[in-house]
Amino acid sequence: MIEILNIGKENKLIITVYIALLSVVSTAYFLLVAMRAEGYDPEAWGKAYMYFMLFSFVLFSVLLPFWKTGGAGRGKYLKMLGGVLVFTLSPIPLILMILVLGKLSGVNFMLVLAVQALWGTGLLSFKSALEALRIKKWKGFLLAVFIFAVLVLLPVFLYFFVEYNRTVITTVFDKRIPFLFLLNPLHSAAGLLNAQTGGQVQGGYMPYPACLLFWTLFSCVNMAISIKYPQVKERRRNRT
Repeated sequence: MIEILNIGKENKLIITVYIALLSVVSTAYFLLVAMRAEGYDPEAWGKAYMYFMLFSFVLFSVLLPFWKTGGAGRGKYLKMLGGVLVFTLSPIPLILMILVLGKLSGVNFMLVLAVQALWGTGLLSFKSALEALRIKKWKGFLLAVFIFAVLVLLPVFLYFFVEYNRTVITTVFDKRIPFLFLLNPLHSAAGLLNAQTGGQVQGGYMPYPACLLFWTLFSCVNMAISIKYPQVKERRRNRT
């Protein structure tokens, strides 16, 4: 537990930047949009909640890979878990402020944060696997390409798929969307947010647990690689 709480100076700076940017964005939205509306506008507050959560998710994906885990073995994975927990839970006061001021009831934001946490675990475990495979020189580049492919290229490919097949998509969780695109954590988060703010859910909620399962398995595979590969290398070295 002590190792989780001991996050270091560099990590404190990263999380401070994260919270500061979220605070600036949420304050700007309140002043420019929500507060300028005539009277209480639930739709404006619903959009505030949705946009804040999506921006938080994207910023989370950009900053979390800079989280320093260091060390090896149990301590490294505790720091990895600590980083994911700190990043995931730190926006909760701002989220609660939006929900209270906007009088938004029945919104379970923890469902969205669960997707975010598993996605973050996947990112840090992938980073750890790259380190174990001795690809440290290309680690940052490969991690950036991976994040870009999942969060940007997959939606772009989905757009071209819809346009090419002339498919009519009416909601985020639409049954006409191929299952592969629904494994995108940002897509699943957007689908949940859309449903929580009154949007349609045509294809049901099955993409959500499927997304959670996929990124759980992805994290487990990466952790297995980061643990087992150095052991295999050491055994081969001892044999020679």
